[in-house]
Amino acid sequence: MKKLGDLVLPNQLIWADKYEPSGLAQSVTRTLGGNPVVFTASLKGGRPVTLEARKGVCWFNADEVAAIKLMADAPGAAYDLIWGNEIMTALFRHHEPPAVQLEPLYPLMDEYPKGGRSLFHGTIKLMTLE
Repeated sequence: MKKLGDLVLPNQLIWADKYEPSGLAQSVTRTLGGNPVVFTASLKGGRPVTLEARKGVCWFNADEVAAIKLMADAPGAAYDLIWGNEIMTALFRHHEPPAVQLEPLYPLMDEYPKGGRSLFHGTIKLMTLE
């Protein structure tokens, strides 16, 4: 099961950066003499979670898009993210805009009222807190 807050996510949704290493942070500066000064530390949170609804594979309906945008618009809100057997606390990555980028699968169908037959694909950017 895949779930964000109370919203059940489509099974075909992909966690695009799940297997990218992100356990370390590094900062590099140079001294006046040109030598590098490197600081490295383990990360305790902030793991990127980029969810992709790829065109032709996965999509959201208009009600799901409205629920996602409502969650994303809540300042500082954190949500439980369930991804299979993993449970984590996540928030939207507004520091890497746009945190939510969902486009209509068929642009003219976006004119249907809420709950209509519009379908959307795109990206949701989250990050873990722990």
